[in-house]
Amino acid sequence: MTTRTAIDDGVAPVLLATATADARRATPAQAPAPSILRYRLQIASRAAAAIFGGYALGASTATVLAAVLPLPRVDAVLLTTMLAFIVHAVAAMWAFRCASLTRLWTGLLAPSAACWAIAHYFL
Repeated sequence: MTTRTAIDDGVAPVLLATATADARRATPAQAPAPSILRYRLQIASRAAAAIFGGYALGASTATVLAAVLPLPRVDAVLLTTMLAFIVHAVAAMWAFRCASLTRLWTGLLAPSAACWAIAHYFL
């Protein structure tokens, strides 16, 4: 006596075809994709912001904090240098999380410029 399987009955191909059709029907309408060059320039801008903007923010923050903290000079420099690595890492992560490039560059360069101005003109 032989047992019949679902594959013998032809049920499996029908279920597979139905599942595929349902998956195609369930996908939302796709918006037109931006040009590949524009997309690559946005990624390059985010990478530049992560590298250079993060460095500027970390270095300027470290400069101001090293001058302001009430610690011996060596301890203040070591502490703020370690904090600068954290600031740079957070800025790099935020560079790829931020919704717009304008907000990204403004959010990195404005505090950097403010810290540099405080460090060079007021301290």
